Amino acid sequence: MKAPLSSLGKFAPSNSYWKPEKFQAHLVFLVLALIFGLSFLVVTPPFQVPDETNHFLKAYQISTGQLMGVKDMDRVGGYVPKEVAKFSNYFTFLRHNTHLKTDPETIWNLREMKYVEDSMVFVDFPSTGKYSFVNYLPQSFSISIIRLFSDKVFWIYYGAKIFTFAFWLACVTLAIYIIPVHKWLFTALALLPMSLFVNSSLSGDVVTNASAFLLIAYLINISHSGTKFNGANFIIITSLMLVLASTKLVYTPLLLLFFLIPGNKFKTSIKRFSFFGALILITFFTALYWYNSMDSIYTPYTDYNPDFRDGLNIHAGVNMSEQLIFLKDNPAHILTVLYNATGHTFNMVYEGFIGTFGWLDTRLPLWLIWLGYLILGGVAIIEPIGSINAKPRNYRIIPLLSFIAILSLIILTMYLTWTLVGADYVHIQGRYLIPAAPLLFIILYSRRLNFPKLTPLLVMAFAILSLSMSYRVLVDRYYHVPQFDSTQITCGAEEVDQDHFITNDPDVLLENSQTQSSEQARTGDYSAKVDPGHQYSFTYRTKDIEYGDIIRAEVWRLGEDAGLVLSSGNANELYIVESKSYVEPEAGWDHIQLQHLFHERVSNNEVVVYVFNFGPNTVYFDDLHITIERAVK
Repeated sequence: MKAPLSSLGKFAPSNSYWKPEKFQAHLVFLVLALIFGLSFLVVTPPFQVPDETNHFLKAYQISTGQLMGVKDMDRVGGYVPKEVAKFSNYFTFLRHNTHLKTDPETIWNLREMKYVEDSMVFVDFPSTGKYSFVNYLPQSFSISIIRLFSDKVFWIYYGAKIFTFAFWLACVTLAIYIIPVHKWLFTALALLPMSLFVNSSLSGDVVTNASAFLLIAYLINISHSGTKFNGANFIIITSLMLVLASTKLVYTPLLLLFFLIPGNKFKTSIKRFSFFGALILITFFTALYWYNSMDSIYTPYTDYNPDFRDGLNIHAGVNMSEQLIFLKDNPAHILTVLYNATGHTFNMVYEGFIGTFGWLDTRLPLWLIWLGYLILGGVAIIEPIGSINAKPRNYRIIPLLSFIAILSLIILTMYLTWTLVGADYVHIQGRYLIPAAPLLFIILYSRRLNFPKLTPLLVMAFAILSLSMSYRVLVDRYYHVPQFDSTQITCGAEEVDQDHFITNDPDVLLENSQTQSSEQARTGDYSAKVDPGHQYSFTYRTKDIEYGDIIRAEVWRLGEDAGLVLSSGNANELYIVESKSYVEPEAGWDHIQLQHLFHERVSNNEVVVYVFNFGPNTVYFDDLHITIERAVK
């Protein structure tokens, strides 16, 4: 018979130690975040977090004393050593290409790359060039320190990542420690895979995420404290608001949580509103300063140096000034944009908030995404919160209004800076909601459904499960070379039935056979003739496309103003046109190629490949070849 635990004397664990309700949330967060955050940091190859290349270059620029972005020769960026610029480009081939891999040895072999201080070159980073240096305080500070001891770019990059992650870790641990309620909810949100993935990188969002969590925690802390509001409280809130106004203006509506602080904590109502008014003015003028600084170097695609603009993170048809003019002339249109925004990018938002890795090309299983929302909602409801000093109605309404204001500002900002002028929709990513996420979940609290023992177990179990699976997904994404099944479809326009072109595959027919013509042919006797009267041909339709599939299409063209098109059933979601030839013509025939990796979940949606004449002249197409590759699971 085994001896009871009580007979083991001092070696027996205390019963109270194993009670879940006795666990300290901030310590649980610290341990799990440290283990998995460092794991993510190591396993993710360099520059595989969205825009991390530009963030690194911007942080390095700041570390040399250049606090503001530089506009030179109609380009926006800064000066860095050429070896730093070279290092940042080594792994760009991995972006959006899930079938391409690397290996630890390739990464480790870069550790001896040295930079030379006087070998400065101008590099373009227009998307981050306009950011405030406040976004990069931990990154640039650590880079400047590491540069005192090492001239190896590898160690500068990874050393800065570790220090920046440690900064976020300390801030969020402090936030969970000081918040008197919702500790496990904050822990669960901070330990979401996407949160850990972004905050273990050099992203400029790290400072924003950390300061937002601290501000929410501190305002709720004051609202529950037994002391009067004082000058020290005002200084701390002001400091955090200065950071948010400098890094991401869209999150400044967090200041509305100021009204969770009961009025009796102020000497008079005038004092209360004076403090709030002062915070508003400080925030406004800080944001105005950074907006004017940004406006001085903002350069849209049309004005950017044409020798350098393609391949950068700027888009043709996007112009903030013209978009503002459009909204001024059509003020009601913003309501259409707000209405369409959530629905148009719902998948990107709800998946990306829990975890979409890489350059939005690596997703977690859908069941894990939905489980994450169930856990978050459940923890928000069942976590005991004790007494609330704020009015219960305000405790729901104020955070909800703050969240709605933040979401609206995110949509408006993305519409101004990343969306085609006059468009009806805007794309937003789930990671943009990380700083504001606590607002949406704390309003779900319940006074009746309190389970202090279950709450920490749910949080820890889901964190370990989701982060372990995320680590495995990252390993598979970047290091495991998949095997592909390949489907080949060819058509030379030689054979038709009543309505279709016949291909090499008897089960695959192409539409628009009425365009068959013997007037021109590259091989055989026929080609597809498209003109303003018959603009489409070689139309291939399929609903058998899944996330991660690759489509490659190529065709030969005789003529101009026509090309290959790849689109989904909803052209607003996917519409790609390729009309350029990148090889020498053969007897007047141009070779057109198009390739796409499906980041979208389109397994239930129709995908179409076809040739299209968008000009006034007759064009001929011949020898269509379509390849569909799918990784073997």
